Formats: sequence, structure tokens, C-alpha cells
Amino acid sequence: MRTFAFFCIVGGIGFGVDFLTFFLLSEWVNIHLARLLAFIVAVNSTFLLNSKVTFSQKNANYKLYLLGQTKGFIISFLIFELVLSTLSIPYTVYIAFVLGSGAGLLFNYFYAKFFVFKSESTNLNSHR
Repeated sequence: MRTFAFFCIVGGIGFGVDFLTFFLLSEWVNIHLARLLAFIVAVNSTFLLNSKVTFSQKNANYKLYLLGQTKGFIISFLIFELVLSTLSIPYTVYIAFVLGSGAGLLFNYFYAKFFVFKSESTNLNSHR
């Protein structure tokens, strides 16, 4: 449970980075490009924090992390697009962003825990 709590804290920081980057970029570029670029910035910040803080693993596999986060981003982006296409209220783009990000959270956690950082998280559980 501790690991999930730290993952959520790091995820909150990553969400802030993601949202702020998206918000700033969407003023200059298409919202879809802004969403992709914001993801790239956020995934790098969360990798650094998750490898150091959440899972405390020095030899984390960045490519594997990026693969998992990309799958989570696809889930997030599909929800983003679904909300954009079905809602037509003020701030729809931001509502779509938040709902999409939330949809990817659980997938990203389990992928990171069981595939990217599995050796370290297994070691943490064996010391209990």
C-alpha cells in the first residue's frame, strides 16, 4: 500500500507537469499535439521520481517504463477523445484531460510495479 501511495504522489506531480505543459502548449499548437508533447515531458519526470522514490530502483528499465506509460497514454488519449466528442460544455478539453489521466492511473501503476520495477518491489514485499 505504501508503494501505491508514493506512486499516486508521484503521479500527482506528473499530472501537474502534464497538465501545465498541456495548458501552455495548447495556446500555440493543436490540442492533440499539445497532449502528446505534454505526455513526453510528464513521462520523463515520473520515471525519474518513480525510480528514485516510489520503487527505489537504480537500474530501472526506461524503455520498458516508456512502453508501459505509452500504453497508459493510449488509454488516456482514447478517453480524452471520447469526452471531447460527446461533451459540449465549457472547459470540455480540461474535463477530458482529467478523466483521461485518471483512466490511465491504475494501468500505469500495475504495469510499473509488475513489469518495470518488479525485482525491487518483490524485494520490498519479502522484508515484511
